[in-house]
Amino acid sequence: MAKAPYPIIPVAGERDWLDEHPHRRILIGAIIVVAFGVIFVLGILSLVEYSFHHHTVAVQAIERAQSNPQVIQALGQPIKVGLVITGNIHMKDSNGYADLRIPIAGPNGKGIIVLYAKEISRAWQFTFLRVEIEGGAEPVDLLSPQIKQPELK
Repeated sequence: MAKAPYPIIPVAGERDWLDEHPHRRILIGAIIVVAFGVIFVLGILSLVEYSFHHHTVAVQAIERAQSNPQVIQALGQPIKVGLVITGNIHMKDSNGYADLRIPIAGPNGKGIIVLYAKEISRAWQFTFLRVEIEGGAEPVDLLSPQIKQPELK
């Protein structure tokens, strides 16, 4: 008779740490689920922020602020955009509106670009666009006659 390649009677295996502490399995599982939940939420927030930073209205407002002499004088150069843009952009068909607050900063100070814009027939128009300088300085209107641009595409 040939010898079996494995034992016919099972040998008691060694117990690992999780076998010694079965209640810890639930804790570890909960930690993993929470970690995946946090990663998912951070991913969604990053996607929203990316879309705000690259939207036509935000890009145009940032370009106007970075090229405005009064804003450059108040904040210095280079003017950089903050991480979190707040507000909303609503679009339906070829119409929509945007209401955003864009933080900016330069070597001499900080400010916030405040904008309201509407989209009519796929063309964006600012109805309100200014930079509020931190520290109580006079806000800078970016829609003044010498800078005003009638529509964005």
